[in-house]
Amino acid sequence: MQDSPIIVHLTLPIANFFSEPKKAKNALKTINEEVNDHVLAKCDFVILACNTAHIFAEDITGQTGIAVSSLIKRVNQKVSSKGFTSVGIVSSPLTINERLFEVDGMRLIKPSSSELTKIEKIIGKIIDGEDPKQFKSELNKIIDNLFDEGAQNVILGCTELEMALKNSKDGRLIKPLELTVSSLFAANNKTNE
Repeated sequence: MQDSPIIVHLTLPIANFFSEPKKAKNALKTINEEVNDHVLAKCDFVILACNTAHIFAEDITGQTGIAVSSLIKRVNQKVSSKGFTSVGIVSSPLTINERLFEVDGMRLIKPSSSELTKIEKIIGKIIDGEDPKQFKSELNKIIDNLFDEGAQNVILGCTELEMALKNSKDGRLIKPLELTVSSLFAANNKTNE
C-alpha cells in the first residue's frame, strides 16, 4: 500500500480583504489563530487556496512555523520553465497591485480598469455563493482580450475564477490551485516509489 499525504481542508470565515485591504490585518490574525488551533499545526505544509492570501505567506510561516506551499511560486516556476515572455492575468486588483505573479523578463498583461472592476464583482458574487459557471462567458471575453494583446497563456489568479472555468479545455489557462495540488501529489508519488 502506498502512503498518501494527509489532506486537511479548513475553510475560514475571513473578511473580504481582497477588495477592502484595511481588513487584511484581521484576516491574517484569523488565519494564524485557526492554523494553530487545528490539526494544521501538525502538517508539514499548508496550501493557501486563495491566491491573494499569499500576501500573508511569510507572516503565516513566521508566526506558526509552518511552511506555506505557494501557488504563486508554482505558477512562476512554470512560467519561467516554459520560457513565456508574455502572460496575461485575471485576478483581484489586490493580487495585481501586490505584483504576486510578476516574473523578471516576462511581460504581465493585465485587464483594463473596467475589466478589473468586473472581475472583482464576479469574485465577490462567487464568494457569496452564486454559481461560478454563470460568469464563464464574461470571463472568457476578458481572457480573449488578454490573448489579443499578446498573452501566450493566462493565469487564473483567483481560486473563484478557477472554479468558474474549471471545465475549460483551453490549455493556455494556468490554474494555480490545480497546478499546485498536482505537483504535490506528483512529488509524494515520487517519494513513495
